[in-house]
This record gives sequence, structure tokens and C-alpha cells, in this order.
Amino acid sequence: MTVARVIAITIVWLLTALPLEAATVTWDPNPEPDVLGYVVSYGTQSGVHTTEVNVGKVLTFSLTPPP
Repeated sequence: MTVARVIAITIVWLLTALPLEAATVTWDPNPEPDVLGYVVSYGTQSGVHTTEVNVGKVLTFSLTPPP
């Protein structure tokens, strides 16, 4: 049996006078050998992450959120 693990990385930004136009996140790899990839989640409120993106095994991800 294969164990699949996905590490979730959460990005939260607060609404300000200038909305977020783009962001790039970078992280260190998880040292566990059975990690299959990473998920980046984001939203407009702390603790409310309405969008998830499975980014695979990359260690940098750029996003342009909707207006």
C-alpha cells in the first residue's frame, strides 16, 4: 500500500486599500520521502481559504488572484 501525503501551505492576505495583484510563495522541501506534492490555499479572510491549488512537487508558486 502506498501512503500519499500532501503538505498544505496556506497564504492569507488582508484586504487593504491596494488589493493583492500577484504573489509568489517559496518553501523548503519536506524531507519525508513519501511526500507526493504540495497544495497552496488562499482566501480573503484569515481561516477562510476558498481556493486550493495542487502545485505538485514544485517549491515555488506564483499566483494572480481574481479581482
